[in-house]
Amino acid sequence: MIRPETRELVNRAVRQCLAVRLRLLNRVLSGLYDDALRSLGLRVGQFNLLMGVGAMGPVRPGALAEVLHMDKSTMSRDIDRMCKQGWIASSPAEGARGLALTLTPAGENLLARAMPAWELAQAQAAAQLGPDAVVAVHAAAAGCGFPPSR
Repeated sequence: MIRPETRELVNRAVRQCLAVRLRLLNRVLSGLYDDALRSLGLRVGQFNLLMGVGAMGPVRPGALAEVLHMDKSTMSRDIDRMCKQGWIASSPAEGARGLALTLTPAGENLLARAMPAWELAQAQAAAQLGPDAVVAVHAAAAGCGFPPSR
């Protein structure tokens, strides 16, 4: 049996922890987007990377990882898979060492086909959160530098 002082610590964290709540919301909302995008063979994380490359490309992988606050090794693995799918191209960066990522025509076509599914998931997510929470999410993301200015 758990000690009373430990129980109080756990209860306090359960009542107050922002990270627990944000991770829960992330899983719930990611599920909505994944369900909507599934018929295209796409997951929300891949959609996110496609949008990032489309918005910033040509972009160095490290810069994309920084903007999206992603672990570089996780992003590298996902980008490699997406290159194999033919959605993203990786080529030498102009005027710099390293690689630059761009959308391929297949990636652009996939994004165009994905937009109706994304719009459905976006509407479901907004309805689940409510208008005040949607505004708060956008404000919080802006405070973290998203979307990036170009």
